[in-house]
Amino acid sequence: TGVQKRALNFFNRAKQADEELEVLEPEIQQMGLGGQTYQALAPNFMQTQTGQSYQQAQRAFTEARLRKDSGAAIPDNEFANDRKTYFAQPGDSETVLAQKRRARGTMLASLGFESGQALGEFLGDPDEAKALVNSYKARASASASVRKPIPGIPGAEAESTDGGKTWKR
Repeated sequence: TGVQKRALNFFNRAKQADEELEVLEPEIQQMGLGGQTYQALAPNFMQTQTGQSYQQAQRAFTEARLRKDSGAAIPDNEFANDRKTYFAQPGDSETVLAQKRRARGTMLASLGFESGQALGEFLGDPDEAKALVNSYKARASASASVRKPIPGIPGAEAESTDGGKTWKR
């Protein structure tokens, strides 16, 4: 249907942006707090290529997410809200970054599902479309792995995959 094809357009845009974000986020994380803060505050011409590309992918993801529903121009405060909700910010912990990645997965799973038959037609295989949507569903529901130092054992960490209910070394 026309509605499904319209949703497919926004799904493809968000998917492309997410794929770029997945490549760029490790580089952003390696910049450390100072480098990330610089990228967040510096004018475009003073940013690194990675910073420019990361911000462009953020905008593309936000536009795909919001324009589907409104069709209108997106105000700056919406971009700012999405940056905090979906993308790496200076000082984000590994747990928060994983949560933001899952949030993008949730949005992509919803958009892919809303695309319906149009996604299968676009990919040329309904089973491939279903697998793609299911991969985003799995990413969205993946439990977060949390780490904390083990007191008295330098360098040792415990890990929890159930939100901190149980810990293992």
